[in-house]
Amino acid sequence: MSETLRELIDSAEASGGWDAVGALADAFPWVEFLPGPEREMFADELTRARLAESSVASCAPFAQLVREWRATAEICADPELARRLAAPIDDPTGGPVLVPPG
Repeated sequence: MSETLRELIDSAEASGGWDAVGALADAFPWVEFLPGPEREMFADELTRARLAESSVASCAPFAQLVREWRATAEICADPELARRLAAPIDDPTGGPVLVPPG
């Protein structure tokens, strides 16, 4: 996690509140591409993940959360990509997708 974000969250925890969306836009400029409700969801999930991170010895779940939300922002930033991803998948085989063994 960026030091800027860590400082923002730590400061907010100490003061009892913060403008999470505004602060996150400073740390993650791509947040601007998320629609309003998703920005708030991201802020909430990120805060909860940060708090949970302190109870385990790994920041991997936090990093994964950021990657997933960034991918969502990239889709929101590209209307053509969003349209293609929202369209039905035309599967020429017509068969079900099977879980790989193992």
